[in-house]
Amino acid sequence: MQMNKGIALSLTAVGLLTAAAASAQTAAFQVTAAPTVVTAVGVEATAPLVSPTGDRVAFSAPGYDGLFLVPTVGGAATKLTDGAGIGWGASWSPSGAYLAVRQTRTQPDGRRESALVVLDPATGASSKPESWAPAFGFGLPVWVGDGQLLRQTVDPAATAQRIDNPLATAAPQSVVARYVQPTAPGSPDDALVFQSADGSLRTVRPTPGRYIQAVWAPDGSKVALRVLTPRGGGTLSVFSAEGRQLARLGADAAEPTWVGNDRLVFVREREDPTGHAVVSADLYGARADGSGETALTRSTDRLESSPSASADGTVVYAATDRDGHSRIYRL
Repeated sequence: MQMNKGIALSLTAVGLLTAAAASAQTAAFQVTAAPTVVTAVGVEATAPLVSPTGDRVAFSAPGYDGLFLVPTVGGAATKLTDGAGIGWGASWSPSGAYLAVRQTRTQPDGRRESALVVLDPATGASSKPESWAPAFGFGLPVWVGDGQLLRQTVDPAATAQRIDNPLATAAPQSVVARYVQPTAPGSPDDALVFQSADGSLRTVRPTPGRYIQAVWAPDGSKVALRVLTPRGGGTLSVFSAEGRQLARLGADAAEPTWVGNDRLVFVREREDPTGHAVVSADLYGARADGSGETALTRSTDRLESSPSASADGTVVYAATDRDGHSRIYRL
């Protein structure tokens, strides 16, 4: 097997971005060096989440079981929790002080229930489950500043509720919450919702379809999301907060993450002729308008997935080799 020679990137934009012509012709990222392995040999790791400060990476084991923490530069991992499936949809608070997870339990009669839990990686403290509900009866955790979380049910007629972070010591800030409202009965289209601190709502439908993998730029001015249509298939696009399409990155693009407010990293996948298996998956970067697209990895021996970026430009991702072993890498 030919080993991956590896490439990585400097997260400094190339070219004069003030000139439109130059912006269209220069790469959004500059490839400079080989990726660095973050997790140790023998540690099966997936779903990495780099902290907003860029110094730590939270990750899960295969199956999203447990949540662990490792320095971004590599080293020994510490276990935060061993809950089954708890790594799915885990989320750092904006400052990196907390992690929110959706915890699941099974009742003696077989019923499964879920609740939101907040973890403090610095102290190891965790909040009590705020309210148990039928499993997957509400969405993944969404932070509203460091002081609050959104609890959004799958009922399209229900308004998302703000829940105070039980581990926070400061009062919640008056922050606009942004989330995807699921399709209402009889309607094929999701919507982007902006909820002000006073509870007032503004709704935007930038395009017909179901919205998945919605990721907002840090300043809230743009959103990258994958749009599923009734005809099947999906496309990764970038929209302004007002609903204007800025870029269409294609049907083979997925799993976006923002690097600052104007660039993003995502995965491009290629399937076999049957459409049943992914034969290649690499990371790409581009500007929010789709220009300057750059291949960040060109692996021949593994599939890249789950990129995650911090405010300082650190990018980590998971890579699975042909034997099914998964590790975390840093660009």
